Amino acid sequence: MNGELNTACALHITLSLMSERTNQTLRNMIASYVENNHAQWDLHLQKFALALRTAVNETTKCTPSLLNLGREINLPYDNVLCGDKPKLTDPEIISKTLPEKLQEILIHVRDNIIAAHQKNKKYYDARHRHVEYFPGQMVMFKTHFLSKKDEKFTKKLAPKWSGPYTVHKQVSNSTYSLLEGNRQLAAVYHVLNLKPYYARMTDTFTPPKTTDTSIQSLPKRERKPPGFYKTLATGKSSKPLAVSNFTESVTQPLQSNPSRQINKITDELYICGKAALNPSLLQSLGITLIVNAAKEVDSEFIDAIEYIKINVYDSPKTDLRKYFHRVSDLIKLVQKQGGKTLIHCYAGISRSATLCIAYLMKHKHKTLDQAYRHVKNSRSNIKPNDGFMTQLKEFESELSLPRV
Repeated sequence: MNGELNTACALHITLSLMSERTNQTLRNMIASYVENNHAQWDLHLQKFALALRTAVNETTKCTPSLLNLGREINLPYDNVLCGDKPKLTDPEIISKTLPEKLQEILIHVRDNIIAAHQKNKKYYDARHRHVEYFPGQMVMFKTHFLSKKDEKFTKKLAPKWSGPYTVHKQVSNSTYSLLEGNRQLAAVYHVLNLKPYYARMTDTFTPPKTTDTSIQSLPKRERKPPGFYKTLATGKSSKPLAVSNFTESVTQPLQSNPSRQINKITDELYICGKAALNPSLLQSLGITLIVNAAKEVDSEFIDAIEYIKINVYDSPKTDLRKYFHRVSDLIKLVQKQGGKTLIHCYAGISRSATLCIAYLMKHKHKTLDQAYRHVKNSRSNIKPNDGFMTQLKEFESELSLPRV
């Protein structure tokens, strides 16, 4: 048997809106009819049903009786106003004329529904705001509590939003599945019940205390004042960048899983995802600066390594190009100071790869195609989104690099 499976979202009743609207109409009819005699409301259900079956629908322009029976139901006032009219009772004639009549009604109703949809779409699109979330993005979920008198709990005083949760995947154009930690929530949630989560970021940069004796034995590094590395946002700095000199050691074997690998782009630049941030491996590689290019990923501070946070999402609409010059110049400056830079995002696929490509284009004088292939050879699973690729093409034109 062929069928179509439709799934409904948790705490979202749009799919059953027509049924809810009919129930509301029926409730208003009962309330206006029974007045104070609430015990006998069920005695009048046939009257309410007759009123619903003979009411003209605003969308179809027809009554339910006409759609189901192919004719209108004669009401008592019809007999009073119009008198007795001859009724068509011959079954043979009815069987011949009814299918053709129902087909005409169906065409009429279909045209009315299309016209109503177009009219409603015009007003809906005028105030509609497109919202889209991406896997790995942090979101808040709208709560729907119920008051509990016994527990002295009232929904009016309860939190309006809960979370944060992590977007697991997009199920449809407007529904998403969520993760709470590593556990996937059973329900599917509508976009109207979600909003982006913005972590509280401190206004100052406080270097963590160094406890590892192997780090303490390194040459002393000059501490920068609070907020020094936030000058990336303005591109201005009053002091030169000081980076500790590390003696590069033999790297540890990398795991076969690409998401847990740190890949070398050049001698001064590395790329990875969130899962590969291993403190001992970073220190053995001589990393002195980490650029976190994921808004949804909190920075995990490691001793003797400076941090920069770029709050962007992996969206084609994100303007990542405004960071191309600043990040590229900073990587070059770190190299001149004898240090190395690691760029990461959530998975090391789109945002971090885009920034690495931009660096190769500006300071290694590579074309977009050459830079892309270079990063792709170093980390095979990179895939900047379409918006970032467009921005890189514009960046190539800005740099006046020859195309191949």
